[in-house]
Amino acid sequence: MKKKWIVITVITLVILAALTFVLPQEIPIHFGVSGAGRAVNKYVILLFAPVPAFLGWAITKKYKN
Repeated sequence: MKKKWIVITVITLVILAALTFVLPQEIPIHFGVSGAGRAVNKYVILLFAPVPAFLGWAITKKYKN
């Protein structure tokens, strides 16, 4: 079961890495009434690669009992 979450993380990382080639250098992350307020570098999205696997693992663990 642990291997499944590692595979999900690797697949997500590969997809996000491929997206970095088509994204602009800065991505807006906060929008207000006056437009985009804050922007981050496009490589920040790679930090979110383990999030789907972690959420899946946590939900599976919670409902396993």
